[in-house]
Amino acid sequence: DRRGTGYRSRIIDDTMRMAGKTGTSQVRNITAAERARGVTSNADLPWERRDHALFVCFAPYDKPKYAACVLVEHGGGGSTAAAPIARDVMLQAMAGGEPPLEAYPKSDRGRIATQQEELRDTAPETSASVAGDDQA
Repeated sequence: DRRGTGYRSRIIDDTMRMAGKTGTSQVRNITAAERARGVTSNADLPWERRDHALFVCFAPYDKPKYAACVLVEHGGGGSTAAAPIARDVMLQAMAGGEPPLEAYPKSDRGRIATQQEELRDTAPETSASVAGDDQA
């Protein structure tokens, strides 16, 4: 849903759509004095005092086959840190490998294409010759 906090991490492909819920786990106590002067943002806190980011999801949403829960320690909000990771994991699982770029929102495709290319360049080969079977 456009109003949901995880909207930016949505899957465009109708056959792979996921449903999910973002969350944040507060790590520290917020004092009355801090509330009075304005709560300090996560970005302005030391890493160990920042909130944990959560995202729980399943896909495809109309006939679930996969479920995931992503927790990013001290990652801040679930929509910015955990949801994009969950989306990528779910797409990888549903596609059985590298997901099609069309499954991502248009605004993300350039960045995702670059990441996929970098992964292809650095990922170990899975061909038979690499496994030691040069007679394939």
